[in-house]
Amino acid sequence: MKKQSDVLDLSVVCVDEGVEFGKVREIIIDPESGEVAYLIIDDGEWYLGAKYLEFQDILGIGRDAVTTQTVDNIKEIKEDDKVLELVKKGIKVVGTKVYSQSGEYIGLIDEYYIDEEDGTIVKCRLEGTSEDDMIASSSIITYGKAVLVVEDDLKKNIIAGDDSRVELFKPTEFGKNKDGGDSVIDGSESATDGSDSLTDDSDTVESGSFSANIFLERQKRFLLGKRVIEPVRGNDGEEIVGEGQIIDEDIIETITEAGKLIELTMKSE
Repeated sequence: MKKQSDVLDLSVVCVDEGVEFGKVREIIIDPESGEVAYLIIDDGEWYLGAKYLEFQDILGIGRDAVTTQTVDNIKEIKEDDKVLELVKKGIKVVGTKVYSQSGEYIGLIDEYYIDEEDGTIVKCRLEGTSEDDMIASSSIITYGKAVLVVEDDLKKNIIAGDDSRVELFKPTEFGKNKDGGDSVIDGSESATDGSDSLTDDSDTVESGSFSANIFLERQKRFLLGKRVIEPVRGNDGEEIVGEGQIIDEDIIETITEAGKLIELTMKSE
C-alpha cells in the first residue's frame, strides 16, 4: 500500500530502454470505480504536451521509482479522449471536503492510500486525525471534485493502523452469497460477528474490478428515489434527465451509459 504523496515526484523508469523518462506529476482518479486510472508524467518537455502512463501498465511502485516495461506505454494525453475527460473532472481527493449522505460535515482529506497492485483507493485520512483513524473506501459513496460523500454510519468503516487492508466480501455471484441469498456489501452488517461468514478467509479481492462493482452499486442505491434539482445533459448538449424527475432504475441505467453518474449525484437531493 502506498500513500499518494509517496507516489508523486517518483522517477518513471522504462525497463526495456533502461531510461528515466520523467517524474510523476499528478495522479488521475476514476470517480466511477474509486481507482487510480493514470499517472501524469512530466518529462521536462511540458510545453509540448502532457503525457500519461496507464496504471495497468505499471510494473511496480518502489521507494524511488515507478517502473513500466517500455517507453511506448507513455502516451500523450491529447491522443486519448477518455484520459482528457478524467483530467477535466479534476478528482484530487486530497483537499476535498467530506460530508455524510445526510449532510453532516466531517472534515477535509489530507492523504489517501493506494493498493499498488490494482490502483484501488484503500482508505483516506482526515486532516488533523491520527494514522489510526481513517475512512475505509467501503464507506465512500461518491468521489466529487470538491466533495467526498460517505455513508452516515462512518464509524463502522474506520480502519485502524497504517498496514491494514480493506477486505471486501467476494460472493461467487455479485450480490449473492454462497448459499444464493443476498450478501452484505454496504457495511451495515458484519460478516465476522460469529455467524457464518459470507466468504472464506482467503477470499480477498485481488483486483479492482470487484471493488469497482461494489462502489458503483452503492452509488446507484444512494440515488434511487431522489429528485433531480438541475438538468443533466450529455456531451452533445441534449438533456438526459430533467429537473424534478424522480430517479429510478431506468434513469440510472441511462445516466451510467452516458458516463454522468457523478454529475447526477451532485444534481439530486
